[in-house]
Amino acid sequence: MKKALLSLLFIPALGITQNIPQYYNSIDFSQPKNIVKQQVEYAIKNGHKGITYNDVWSILQRADEDPENKDNVLLIYGYTTPNSDTRTDRSRSKKALGKGGSPEGKWNREHVFAKSLGTPPLLTKKGDAGTDAHNLRAADVRWNSRRNNRAFTNGSGESDIIGTDWYPGDEWKGDVARIIMYMYVRYGNRTQPNNIGAGGNSDFNIKDMPDIFLKWNVEDPVSDFERKRNEEIFRSQNNRNPFIDNPYLATLIWGGNKAEDTWGIDPLSTNDVFASKANELRLYPTTPSANENIKVSEKVNSVHLFSIDGRLVSAQTKVTDNFNAPAQQGIYIVKMLSAANNKVVSKKIIVK
Repeated sequence: MKKALLSLLFIPALGITQNIPQYYNSIDFSQPKNIVKQQVEYAIKNGHKGITYNDVWSILQRADEDPENKDNVLLIYGYTTPNSDTRTDRSRSKKALGKGGSPEGKWNREHVFAKSLGTPPLLTKKGDAGTDAHNLRAADVRWNSRRNNRAFTNGSGESDIIGTDWYPGDEWKGDVARIIMYMYVRYGNRTQPNNIGAGGNSDFNIKDMPDIFLKWNVEDPVSDFERKRNEEIFRSQNNRNPFIDNPYLATLIWGGNKAEDTWGIDPLSTNDVFASKANELRLYPTTPSANENIKVSEKVNSVHLFSIDGRLVSAQTKVTDNFNAPAQQGIYIVKMLSAANNKVVSKKIIVK
């Protein structure tokens, strides 16, 4: 019976994780957010191959290739077709490398997380954070210089200085957010988002991730360009930006408004795990705090709580219409025996 029960309990887990790439197999998304963050960090550190700063030129020529012109790269912060003022060009020849001479009409390697804002600053020696291609984008030399090391701030429309800070533009703000998130998880306190994001944390009250990055991650979804870029950098330095693969990881780790969940790992996407009828038992709340009382929509003869790995956490074998949530954070399966029809109904809860 235990073996059969475990098989049954694993059905929802398999349904949730079936789209997750093998690269992330080591991560248990049912764990508390700090554990998930640590496991994501391990995944992107493990196997990461250091590259030289000079290597980045050729990597960006491939990774930032303009999908509409294979001879060009897309320039982050850019928004115009070529005209007399080349600073805001959106696309430029791959060969126009800004390696010296006049900066007019050339591109260079923009550190989205500015080198000088790292603690300590990011270095461009092989394998250091300053050579990580996930943080480097092709950018117009002069527009890059205009941005300098300004922190990012809210705005609308095209990129430019706002006050003393920098708005990356509507097209690029999601790219920026996901890069900053990657850098923080990959390099920790050396690349703190609060050093690079203006505006504070008042909306979501998340101490280590400014509101703007969580909002931009939602408002500017991942593009095919970003996905291709992620694949190219993976081939070059053997690690990925997980927030491009699944923007919802930011929601899972830090909170804020829900971002796109490309893997279907959101445990709140449905309350019913096995229920097939709309009028079956309901629970409230489905996202309780530890030990919080949970109400059942009708009487049940018993309540059994199991961890997501099939371990029995608690059992209540008397008629009731409420029970207490487990003391530990995580995802749980609740199995109840209906007093009305003697059927077993299973639900999913997540303890915050």
